[in-house]
Amino acid sequence: MITVCYSKRRISGRLKESPADSNHVLDSSGIVLSADLAVPILNELAPGGFSFGHGYLIEFEPQSIWYETSFAITAAAVKQGIKTEYHTFMHAPTEVRKTLTRLGMNVEEAEKNGLFRVIDTYTASLGRGTPEKPTVGKVTYQLGPFNLAEWSSAIAQQITEEVPPIERRWLHIDDNTSVFIQSHDEKEIVNTWRTRFLPWARKRERILIMSIISGGASDAFYKQCESIFEGIIDFKSQEEDGEIRHYARVRTMRGKTYDTRWRPIRLEDSGAVTVQMESVKPQELGIGGWLKGSKK
Repeated sequence: MITVCYSKRRISGRLKESPADSNHVLDSSGIVLSADLAVPILNELAPGGFSFGHGYLIEFEPQSIWYETSFAITAAAVKQGIKTEYHTFMHAPTEVRKTLTRLGMNVEEAEKNGLFRVIDTYTASLGRGTPEKPTVGKVTYQLGPFNLAEWSSAIAQQITEEVPPIERRWLHIDDNTSVFIQSHDEKEIVNTWRTRFLPWARKRERILIMSIISGGASDAFYKQCESIFEGIIDFKSQEEDGEIRHYARVRTMRGKTYDTRWRPIRLEDSGAVTVQMESVKPQELGIGGWLKGSKK
């Protein structure tokens, strides 16, 4: 397992291997140069499958536990020293911080140390109030009017600019990017993601995790979205034996092979999310599995 940590130690010499993990290569300021990141929880589904500079798509059912998982990923990543930004479309910033605190994350300290920030598009999408400014870095385009054309223009400008060191190599998590569908044309959304968001992620060496709700747009929209991302992960939930059970799977990762069967995931009382080791055959899900009955 490869876990990226942004160490504050200074190491003599131009390049050194981290003693803690020989897969890590650090520069003279102690910053990891490794191209891969073990994204908490998702790495259990796709070990070593996430690389800086690429975008990944989450497709989730409304009743799934994607929101809970997004918070759990954030808290675990920050605890591991991974710079993480939570881009909220669905939750007020105060709710984001409260949830992360319940997961055992010291939010105030993480923000102070430059390891965590909230990007508040939630307030902008409401059309009232003033979006909260990030505690790390400059005010971003996401804090302006909830208008994709304006975002596109701002991103195009950022792509041409030099990237400040503080803006490089963040894990970026959207709680629900499909909010755009409510007020924007599907073709405009896909084109902006393809020509703006993904090149922006490459320029800034982001791991960009975007998420869309299933069943909320046309089939053509989903097919076009799926064609431009490096990997796709699904989240679903369904009733089995009188209780709701939750699942996740890797549908595809470009150039890599993984077990694409559904894996049970569990929401703990603490808010943590765990991935079960066993895989579930597709025919055991849905009405077919219900008719066969539960297996002891």
